[in-house]
Amino acid sequence: MMVKHCIFQPGDGTCYDIVCVDDPYGGVLVIWPGQSTWRYHEGDRLKFLHGKLNKWTKEAIWNYLEERRMEVDEILAEPEIDECICKEDENNLFCTSCF
Repeated sequence: MMVKHCIFQPGDGTCYDIVCVDDPYGGVLVIWPGQSTWRYHEGDRLKFLHGKLNKWTKEAIWNYLEERRMEVDEILAEPEIDECICKEDENNLFCTSCF
């Protein structure tokens, strides 16, 4: 699962500080902490899940993600790991790349 932190201003004076997380149920969860949560399906829709529903927020997040489709795909792709950073810690039982 990959996570991306994005900060952007659409030009209306609002600053968005969102977190995008690969959703195991499909799409990408978009979280604007303390404000709202959405599920983004590339090229299809941005579904409101909870929080404060605002059409301007929906439009701003939709436009931001749609303009950056390729970046979102790259962000959410599994990283290539050359060497695990935790290999020196023999007690790390949670790393799946070392075992």
